Amino acid sequence: MHCKSILIFSFLASLSLTANANDSIIKLNDNKGWYIGALAGSASPAQDTENHYENTSASTISGIYWGVNFVNWLGLESSLVVIDDVVKKQDRLLDSSYFMFTVTPKVNIQFHTRFSLFAKAGYTYFSYSEKYEADSSIFEDDDEEEFKEFFSSNDDGDQSWSTVLPVYSLGGEFRIIKGLEARLTYDHVEGTLPHSTGLFSTKLPNVDVNLDIVTVSAHYQF
Repeated sequence: MHCKSILIFSFLASLSLTANANDSIIKLNDNKGWYIGALAGSASPAQDTENHYENTSASTISGIYWGVNFVNWLGLESSLVVIDDVVKKQDRLLDSSYFMFTVTPKVNIQFHTRFSLFAKAGYTYFSYSEKYEADSSIFEDDDEEEFKEFFSSNDDGDQSWSTVLPVYSLGGEFRIIKGLEARLTYDHVEGTLPHSTGLFSTKLPNVDVNLDIVTVSAHYQF
């Protein structure tokens, strides 16, 4: 009787462990739902461009992203990304940066309980801005002090270029625990940005963009 009780207990314990293990695998495999995360990385020119300023060899990236997986293999993702110091500082140029607002469908390929690959293709609103040190030296008379303050306060020297460009992405995701995932992503964006003229701005040449972007990120899936 004692041996029979031990056998029954062992059998029930093994069933419980198997059920828990299967439940854990199912939860790890469940890729559906909303998620939000943060990213960081670097961007570098894929090839030389004929822009006015020389591009830096690598620029730092920061941003956030969010999305939803409708099913395990298909989702929709969006992101806000800022890329700083994209050209070498010179003259009165204080800062230069790219801004990206991206919306793309996302296709997942699950290779393992914890590991999957993904591909994205869509469009990004892409802008490039240059911020300059205010220069009011062109006004020499004291009577024109008001004009100096106006131009300095409105940063009329700042310039921007923007348009919508195609973007393509490949990456991999690793599920650390249920709900927490890390990913490595490669993005490529290429195109021409027209100048956005201001009230006192003259039309400037277009800016060519050809970027390779590599980021690491982590997100929580609800």
